[in-house]
Amino acid sequence: MRLVAVAVALLAGCSSSSGDTVTPTAPPTPTHSTAVVPPVTLAAVAQQLSALDHAHGDRAYLGALHPLHRRCTDGSPAALKSLVTGSETALANNDIAGASYLSVLQSLSGAVTAKSGADCSQVRREFTAEVTGPSQSAKNYAGYAATTTAWDAAHHVDAANPDGYLPKLANGDDTDVIGGAGRVTTLTRNFDPPLSQPVAIGVIRHQLLPGGLHSVYTLPTPNCYEVIYLSPALGTLLGSSAAGVMIELSSGHGVTSHYDTSLVDRAILTVGGRIGGQPCV
Repeated sequence: MRLVAVAVALLAGCSSSSGDTVTPTAPPTPTHSTAVVPPVTLAAVAQQLSALDHAHGDRAYLGALHPLHRRCTDGSPAALKSLVTGSETALANNDIAGASYLSVLQSLSGAVTAKSGADCSQVRREFTAEVTGPSQSAKNYAGYAATTTAWDAAHHVDAANPDGYLPKLANGDDTDVIGGAGRVTTLTRNFDPPLSQPVAIGVIRHQLLPGGLHSVYTLPTPNCYEVIYLSPALGTLLGSSAAGVMIELSSGHGVTSHYDTSLVDRAILTVGGRIGGQPCV
């Protein structure tokens, strides 16, 4: 019996001290290859903006990006894309339709070119300020063809110019200058910085005209662009269903200079109708 006990003790000692007990080890950490992300380029941004517009080419986008790239404090391609998409969002937030990413890009590019040494963040703030304004679909209509009393109640007159209305633009012009006997039948809207044609038209339609507009006449010329809109609301205000508004867009503060669709700095609104307008008055 003693021999058996000794044997059992020996076996137990061997069992506890042997290397049969395996300590589990952590599985090897899988290795992942680090993908190289290519840098964003102007060409890539042009392609992305072109795709957002469902356009067939990106040459115009790239051409408009180059001035921003050269003149902006932060002219990196990624920053420029954010600049354009953020400015387009300002249009959407103000219910301004009809403007593409290209037309926004051209507005920004034209503005930074016209303002030597301008910072792009400032250009964006000025662009946003120009496209931000009241819609004229409200009950107390105070846009084009409204009574001068309604217009005065909704706008701030320039004390130095009784026909001019604030805010003052960077170049010293009043934003609006009106004329008419009891009713606003002539209206000049100034833009500084300048806007591209689609953006300028969108701003005018949203801020200065009633709804329900339809175009009955367009005339592009080397010195200006004209379009005539009719609407039941305008017909009622002007006393004739055939009466509407003719908008004349120009660059260089008048029709004496070449008209640049990316540098619209003045719009003159006058009474128009189906018969069409006159080239660049």
